[in-house]
Amino acid sequence: MNKVYCIIILLFLQCDQQAEKQIEEEKVIRVEQSKVIYKQYNKIIDGIGKVDSESKSTLSFEQPGQLDKIYTKVGQNLLKGTPIAGIDKTSYLAKYRIAKSTLEKVTTDYNNAKELLESKTISISEYNQAKLLFESATSNFILAEQALEKTDIIAPFDGTLIDMNLNIGELIIPSALIKAPAIVADMNNLIIKIPLSEDQIPECKIGKSAKIYIQSINQYFTGYISEIALLPSGISNSYNVSISFKNLNNQVLLGMVADVELLIEEIYDAIVISRKLILEDEAGYYVFLNEKNIATKSYVEFTSSYKGNVLIDSGIEKDD
Repeated sequence: MNKVYCIIILLFLQCDQQAEKQIEEEKVIRVEQSKVIYKQYNKIIDGIGKVDSESKSTLSFEQPGQLDKIYTKVGQNLLKGTPIAGIDKTSYLAKYRIAKSTLEKVTTDYNNAKELLESKTISISEYNQAKLLFESATSNFILAEQALEKTDIIAPFDGTLIDMNLNIGELIIPSALIKAPAIVADMNNLIIKIPLSEDQIPECKIGKSAKIYIQSINQYFTGYISEIALLPSGISNSYNVSISFKNLNNQVLLGMVADVELLIEEIYDAIVISRKLILEDEAGYYVFLNEKNIATKSYVEFTSSYKGNVLIDSGIEKDD
């Protein structure tokens, strides 16, 4: 009899556990939901690069000699043609004066030879000799004049002297210089080159706007795409895209690291959702839509994402 009671109790407990399990499985899970509406979405391509100048020139002496003049200092703004530093001009000036005097004398002789030839006082051979001396003296004068001019290094354009490696009294030998004597750069018109992959390049167009942030000075700037490379950079498969901008407050220095956002397209009727809402299985990406108060799986496609949000291409419609 006791065995019968035990069996009945066990059956009762088993049925009770199955009923509780069924109740748990049938519990409704409440979730937050929101209706899909159109939003504005900006398609952005971001990148990182270092600030450089649109115009930068490394200057060096073309003539040997002892440095005896430094006319400027680092950080000074220069106009085109402003002398920066110069070597001793004594020997070059002497050669210039000799070449000038020689040319003046030979020019007089050549002009006289032309008159004498017209009056048939001298032969054509004598005239040609005078002409040859004139041409040789002219060439020597030009070379001496250029050599004298090249005793100074000068600013090739309006800009700022950003670096100088010169000391008064040192011997300048152009072929033996390790460091550039001077570097001049345009600090008003700056540029940032960011590497982009080949699939991003077709979306970049000259003139497209860019937002620039330089963390070291906590400043934002507005720029634009000014150049797109036609060849990949080095052995990589990336292409440099140049972003130009103005150094309006003169706080930006060359070499600063900048974050760049390229505005590719503004979409005003976009379907945008959080990336966290998108799940993935073997068939692809999907979300859950509310269909008659039942969560239904719907597969989606998207190609653009930015700061945790994605632009839905298909799979979700307005008012879903």
